[in-house]
Amino acid sequence: MGFVFARTIGRDFVTAHMPERLRRFDARLSSSGLRWVIGLRLLTYLAAPAHWLVGLSGVPFRTALLGSIIGFGPW
Repeated sequence: MGFVFARTIGRDFVTAHMPERLRRFDARLSSSGLRWVIGLRLLTYLAAPAHWLVGLSGVPFRTALLGSIIGFGPW
């Protein structure tokens, strides 16, 4: 639910106020964020801020879902 809320409500606001350095980082995540999502899920598991962070990033939904499934596996 946190992912959906962040993606639908917060993403537009956050991208409008992002500094250029974070925009470049977000663009890299959009194209190759699978490892990032897996690592985040391995470290934080179900922490709500992790859901918000993935939702606010430009990571495509399919990549976020696959990375979450793989990252949740060891838990």
